[in-house]
Amino acid sequence: MTQPHQVANSGQWPYPAQQWQQPQQHPQQWQQPPAPGYGYPGYPGHPFAPQAQKPSGLSVAGMILGLVAIAFLLLSLVIPPMGFVSLPAAVVGIALSSVGGAQDNRSGVGNGMATAGVICSFLPLLLFVIGLAFWFRW
Repeated sequence: MTQPHQVANSGQWPYPAQQWQQPQQHPQQWQQPPAPGYGYPGYPGHPFAPQAQKPSGLSVAGMILGLVAIAFLLLSLVIPPMGFVSLPAAVVGIALSSVGGAQDNRSGVGNGMATAGVICSFLPLLLFVIGLAFWFRW
């Protein structure tokens, strides 16, 4: 009985060994149209969105100092001398935020970061003064 892949009495495979050949290149007769949404070559496409301008570093520094002043003022509830550390941080934060806001207005950037810095710096300053007033019972 012979196996299905062998020729009856030869003991060889029915298919001769073939050498690999690179497929022939046929010239393309047509081009596939571009995928929808990508446009045709040469079309400028969708313009890039304008980049948002960043606020000045002084505005950011003023807001960070304002947050530090708030943190030290809250820490002064546990360790009372820490309230005196929040005072210079708040004053410098107000100054940096004010100068940074002026720079942002001149360059056309919104001054939201500077406004947040002034508020975050003014709040601990105000609370410090109110705390001193209650401390000394004016």
